[in-house]
Amino acid sequence: LNVNENVYGIVGISYRNTPPDSFENSIILSIVGECALAIENLHNFTEKENAAVLAKNEQLRANLLRSISHDLRTPLTALIGYLDLAKEKQYDSNEELEQYIDISLSKAMQLKKLTDELFEYFLVFEKQKRYYSADRHCKTACKCNRRNTFTQKDNQNHIKVNQRACMARF
Repeated sequence: LNVNENVYGIVGISYRNTPPDSFENSIILSIVGECALAIENLHNFTEKENAAVLAKNEQLRANLLRSISHDLRTPLTALIGYLDLAKEKQYDSNEELEQYIDISLSKAMQLKKLTDELFEYFLVFEKQKRYYSADRHCKTACKCNRRNTFTQKDNQNHIKVNQRACMARF
């Protein structure tokens, strides 16, 4: 079974006594061709779906980075502002200086919390990504093994599946 340059499998037909005539042969070729086109359409649909998911993930990633940047800049800007006020001695009393220090410490703790949450998010994200990838590869191997097991049981009909094409396509 192949379409264009993609090979999806091999079909073998056993002839008992006489090979099929040209009409039977054309029907067989039509059926095999339709099967190959159906597989190709499924493959194209899957590729299109994967491209859409990748585009959506990229958009989500860009939005996340924009949001993170904003969330980190806001307390950082306030922290820098209050530290500049303290450094330039732009306060009227020690109580006001203490207030600047307290606000600066609060903003620093807010930054620490945000960066800790960001770090945890990326750790969880990486674990999920590795799990998804391993799970996907396992399912692919299982699909191929099921197909090959079926092929081995159905060997009397001489139906063969190209294992390398199976492994490469899923």
